[in-house]
Amino acid sequence: MKKTKLFLSVLTVIMAVTSCNKSEKAVVYDSDSKVETESDVEAKLEDTEALIDEAEGKIEPEEKDGYSPLFALYDRGYFGIIARSTVNDDNVNVRLLPSVSSEKIGSLNKGYVVEILGYSNSKETINDYEGYWLKISFKEKPKEYYGLYGWVFSQYVDVDPSVDVSKFGAGKIEDGELKTIEIERNGVKTESTVYVNRLTDTSPYTFVWCDEMRDFNYNDPTGVFRWDPDTNEITNLTNMGSECESAWCLISDDLKFMFQEFGTSPGTRALGVYDMETTKQIFSGSYYRELGYDGESICIVKKYGLNNSDENVKKFREETPLTEEQLDWINQGMSVNVIVKYRFNLFTKDMEFVECDYLLSQ
Repeated sequence: MKKTKLFLSVLTVIMAVTSCNKSEKAVVYDSDSKVETESDVEAKLEDTEALIDEAEGKIEPEEKDGYSPLFALYDRGYFGIIARSTVNDDNVNVRLLPSVSSEKIGSLNKGYVVEILGYSNSKETINDYEGYWLKISFKEKPKEYYGLYGWVFSQYVDVDPSVDVSKFGAGKIEDGELKTIEIERNGVKTESTVYVNRLTDTSPYTFVWCDEMRDFNYNDPTGVFRWDPDTNEITNLTNMGSECESAWCLISDDLKFMFQEFGTSPGTRALGVYDMETTKQIFSGSYYRELGYDGESICIVKKYGLNNSDENVKKFREETPLTEEQLDWINQGMSVNVIVKYRFNLFTKDMEFVECDYLLSQ
């Protein structure tokens, strides 16, 4: 009787919270059979309230014999649909990559709420269980690796085992360039726009698909994909990668490096370079206009104020006085900085000075 009252109390609070904020809703399924103590109920209530506070939309998933004690799909509007569910066992390993041989970066216990941001490319059988690796949000991930996410095996998360990873195929092609991809999700086909890029004229054509894309669904594969214009085949190159309106992600010709741009300013822009095999960060800093990748190094910059004590800046200022136009910019309240350009070797991490230049900043 006490358990029933507690469960009804949970549902009452959920309804009260959702009714107070109609713009942020979630559909939550709670299994009474899994609640054993008052502390369990309170823990689930806290998790549920946290999910509701963070949610931006809702989708009504189909109930399937209580396979998930706490499962919800969230449509985040401009971004894609993700899922949230619970871990169903203790000491569940979080891996750096979707493989049992990959480095362990953490562990989760039963009842922990996870955000599902994608599926591995194919099923795998582990301990006689056939399932997928799930990409989950994981803020405790070591900072030297790409992204705040990790991978857990689906056996240990309450998700519908009948849901398969989505399949990608080439869609519309215009002027020799891929414009859309065809996505098949459990027999249902849709078409979505993608933006194909390449680092050089000989680099592979690539596009990014991740939970930041509007048409993304939680059971999609994620990362950077290669499109082969000769065969129309689409291949997942890495689970890394992010793309937004004015930032991009590119892959080197030899598939050794991923270049992830993070900045959106018209001047120097933030850049990260990552090892394709290990997902480790090789470089974090800025570049200006062109990467200048030559197979082993890129062109990076550091930005300084006019009176900075850096030796390269001091020498440049002595040899290159400001022009009348640049002085006029300063008088109009604009900012003039010095950028120091270097060649950065991606293998040795050595920097070689190239030149300095003035840069107008708004």
